[in-house]
Amino acid sequence: MSTDKCTNQAFAYGPSVLGLQFHVEVPLYRFARWLIGHASELAAAGCSVPQLRAAARRHAPTLASKAEVFLDRLLDGIDPAQ
Repeated sequence: MSTDKCTNQAFAYGPSVLGLQFHVEVPLYRFARWLIGHASELAAAGCSVPQLRAAARRHAPTLASKAEVFLDRLLDGIDPAQ
């Protein structure tokens, strides 16, 4: 998985290694805290905090349900014997 900003957003290495360059588990309230805590870095990068906040509110319900499915499937695939 990739974007124009980050070539490797996610990758798998064999059957046991998964690397993610994003957080699927972050609820909306925590994301809002990140925006506050990193406002100067976001501004320096040309990111609009109001636009990020609006997009997060718009997509949060869908993202939360998809994150739950993703994490459930990920955990179901873990073999505790390894």
